[in-house]
Amino acid sequence: MIRQKKVFRSLETEALVALIFTAERVRELSDTLLRKYALSVEQYNVLRILRGAGGDGMRTYDVVERMIHRSPNITRLADKLEKRGLVSRRRSKEDGRVILLRIEPSGVELLGKLDRPVEEIDRSLMSGLGRDELDELVVLLEKLCGPILVRLAGREETGRKEKEEC
Repeated sequence: MIRQKKVFRSLETEALVALIFTAERVRELSDTLLRKYALSVEQYNVLRILRGAGGDGMRTYDVVERMIHRSPNITRLADKLEKRGLVSRRRSKEDGRVILLRIEPSGVELLGKLDRPVEEIDRSLMSGLGRDELDELVVLLEKLCGPILVRLAGREETGRKEKEEC
């Protein structure tokens, strides 16, 4: 996979390097597809989150919490999406300090165009694994994610108040 000639210091290191290497190749393929639609992976992720949130939209803080690639600047991401008419922002009626993001019909339409190509890439990338292996992979990744979240929760600079889930 990585073609490293030197033996890894540990099996754990080898597994993590393989995981990161694979994740980066997946991201490269995603970038290639999304670039055709003038979207970044982060913008696509925000649009998918907002589509799932429904018509009421979602607080920007909640969007960031659900993002795969957490962006420290959700405002900049929202600016770009809003400029293209894919999302809109408004202040919460209950708390004027809170900004709500909502996907616009044009954003839903764009995601609709992407659904099939993304699904095709997903199937292609996972075609080397059978159903049972895919199930096992999901279980293993969830098990791996738990200790990572514990370590992240221990960092005081995260400022996260809610318990995250994998």
